[in-house]
Amino acid sequence: MKILALSPHPDDVEMGAGGFLLKAIDKGAEVHVVYCLYEKYFTVQDNAKQFNYKFSWLNNTTLKTQRPEYNSDTVAHLDSILYANDYTHLLIPHCGDSHQDHKNINMIAQASIRRFTGMVLQYEVAPYTNRNTSFKPNVFFGIDGYTEQKFSWVTSYEDVTHDTMETVLSLNHVRGIETSDTYAEAFELLKWSNFSI
Repeated sequence: MKILALSPHPDDVEMGAGGFLLKAIDKGAEVHVVYCLYEKYFTVQDNAKQFNYKFSWLNNTTLKTQRPEYNSDTVAHLDSILYANDYTHLLIPHCGDSHQDHKNINMIAQASIRRFTGMVLQYEVAPYTNRNTSFKPNVFFGIDGYTEQKFSWVTSYEDVTHDTMETVLSLNHVRGIETSDTYAEAFELLKWSNFSI
């Protein structure tokens, strides 16, 4: 199993799908996170070593001031990443997030997946959940046993407060109602494949 996860900023995919990714890594999956805004480099580097995943940056985000843009060059760059490996899963931020960077990354990904045969899951980011009225979760992954690691991963970024992380875990607790676990992460399935975690 090979998972490619797109994160608009360092901390987004960790909040939305950190438990899923940690559980997948624990089961032997290869995980590659592509961060789409160049910031928090040393923390990202340390986290990749600690939690055993690869990371890179989207091509047009090598400057802190450069926001991820939806254009043919960025789509082509994502194509070069997505189709260079036999990824089985692609995780992307949900299209209904109120943050423009999240919307742009979703559009870039949707343009890029035209030939992708794996599973595509849109994740939710807790700080934007209340304003995201279009998110319709239909896939739930239990993350019991991974919440402490997730907490450590997310709060490694200095601008993520404990209050924010409590919001994340509270949302995971609510999503856990849909599973046999106490905590879960929710996704909206965009594209199905025969692969499962």
